[in-house]
Amino acid sequence: MSEFPFAVLARVPKLTLSFFITFLRFKRRVKKSAKRLRKSMIKHGMNKEDAAKLTEMYEESVSIRKIIQSTGADLPFSFFT
Repeated sequence: MSEFPFAVLARVPKLTLSFFITFLRFKRRVKKSAKRLRKSMIKHGMNKEDAAKLTEMYEESVSIRKIIQSTGADLPFSFFT
């Protein structure tokens, strides 16, 4: 029997952890940039409610789930959407 499937399976936990850490960094950067965007809009004269709505739309637009769906790929756990 080939060792290939076992070699791949042995790397799955590390790849999963690496992907999860990358995902958390991505989300943190999105939150920080949304906060800066909201503060900048308020500073330049936009009211707080409109700025909050726009930053919420911005945060949703950079969602990994929506980016993957826009490529046409099927998500394995589509019941979460």
